[in-house]
Amino acid sequence: MESESLEMIALETELRAETQRVLDREFIAPLRDVLEAELPSKTGETFRLGEVVDRNIEAIKGAESDEQRAERQKTLVSELVNTIKQLPSDSWSCSTRQLLENKAANCSNAASLLALILEQRQDDTGIKKFEYANPQGHSINIVSFDDGTMCYADPRNGVFEDVTKRMTVEDQPEMRLYVLKDPEPKMPHRFYPAVKKLHDIIVGVYAANMSEVPMFARGEFDENMKRTAPPEELAKMQAQAQVAQQREEINDKTAEKYKEMAARLKAPVRAFRNTDRFKMEAEMMKTGNDAEDALKRIGTRVRSQSELKQKLYNAKPSIRAFLLGESSETTVGDIEVEAALRLYRDAQQTADTLLHKSDEEKQHRVDRLLEKIQI
Repeated sequence: MESESLEMIALETELRAETQRVLDREFIAPLRDVLEAELPSKTGETFRLGEVVDRNIEAIKGAESDEQRAERQKTLVSELVNTIKQLPSDSWSCSTRQLLENKAANCSNAASLLALILEQRQDDTGIKKFEYANPQGHSINIVSFDDGTMCYADPRNGVFEDVTKRMTVEDQPEMRLYVLKDPEPKMPHRFYPAVKKLHDIIVGVYAANMSEVPMFARGEFDENMKRTAPPEELAKMQAQAQVAQQREEINDKTAEKYKEMAARLKAPVRAFRNTDRFKMEAEMMKTGNDAEDALKRIGTRVRSQSELKQKLYNAKPSIRAFLLGESSETTVGDIEVEAALRLYRDAQQTADTLLHKSDEEKQHRVDRLLEKIQI
């Protein structure tokens, strides 16, 4: 028993040391250079993150009231989010060092960068509470300000939204679970787990990304990715992975080490993803994505087939009642359309149950859908 305990202590000590080495090499040491570098935007122009930080810190220091200080804190984060968004995207540019070398970033790199800037300059900004949240397949930040406002910040996609009244927080031993009451396309997830040890989740997500490089370089994609990503996007990701594998010198052996590191550092997130409530949402999102894909195909047909468009227009009241759950069947004389509508209705009924949608919200969503597919 004592030998097992000593072995666990030794493994934990080794993990801590390796985590710090990766953090220093990949994130902390290059941060100053990234802030001072002339970085390229997607449009070909350049920008300097350090200028955004310094200018806004001066404004925060000059605030004449607590209210003004909080507003200027938000301006800083908003500008950083919209500036980082301008970086070109690369699925395998996952750290500050890789950003500096490749002049591109993926979502985890963008979220890490924002979190580390706020950590480094928190004494100057007064922003003391910021998180790196890791929902399924994505990374974002959640930032709280002096006036009690809580904001959702997605620097990869340029989203900065006040979610004070829309998001709740569940405090757990090793992480905080942020729950968004009403997901929408730009904030699509319901659950946003944030490991309390900021550096653990930053290194853990980086390690998870690096562990997948050889697999993606071989073109081995999971079924969900094959289903949702167009062939040209998969080809682009594979080509980028092949470049990253050579650049980072990652083989199957080093990938396995990264995988083990990620498993231990992301353990609280992995544990949550094994819960029934997460699995239910994951299945709901999968079903919803299937339904959206089916409806997109219907929309394409409607735009090219005037006879089908007229048929659906005539059946619009029946379709609307069916999607709202006011009737159990709808007959439009087209098997593919009826199957797509049924799939969408079932997915949305599940979502409405989980997300407690009001009748008004359901009606608005259905009317938007019918307009979108030109019925």
